[in-house]
Amino acid sequence: MKIQINSDKQVGADATFADEARQQIQSSLIRFAARITRVEVHLSDVNSPSKRGFPDKRCFIEARPAGEKPVVVSNDANEAQAALRGAVNKLKRLFSTRFGKAETALKRSPARPAKRTAAAAPAPTSSRAEKTAKRPATKAGAKKRDSLSARGPKKKQIYQQRRKAQPARRGR
Repeated sequence: MKIQINSDKQVGADATFADEARQQIQSSLIRFAARITRVEVHLSDVNSPSKRGFPDKRCFIEARPAGEKPVVVSNDANEAQAALRGAVNKLKRLFSTRFGKAETALKRSPARPAKRTAAAAPAPTSSRAEKTAKRPATKAGAKKRDSLSARGPKKKQIYQQRRKAQPARRGR
């Protein structure tokens, strides 16, 4: 995981600050280090160096997960260190949510059963497409929908009766 730190001239991001920022990012995102290729940090002054007030510093962090689109988080604070800390926490939560959902989906997906012998029952189908292919097109007793309308045939008749009951418009 590459970490690049950029700042504008109003924010004094010297070598010690850059080293502390790298250390903080690496320690926070160590769980996801194998999945992240690059992290870019952009520090800027929101209003100007002469004006003080909340929020004064802004930190944008752009992270690029392997094989996915880049994600961006930002945080505003009075000091650059606090802005960086907040943005890193947001990025950590984002990745734990995104990668956590992916891991949970992998854990929930059914494992492939071991090879069965000819005497054993056939393996259950796991894909939804295979299950729907085996189902009959219509259930027993269910009416087939009219091919001309998205509504069922009964609703279509009611709709047509209402239209006939209304007086015809003239002047068009």
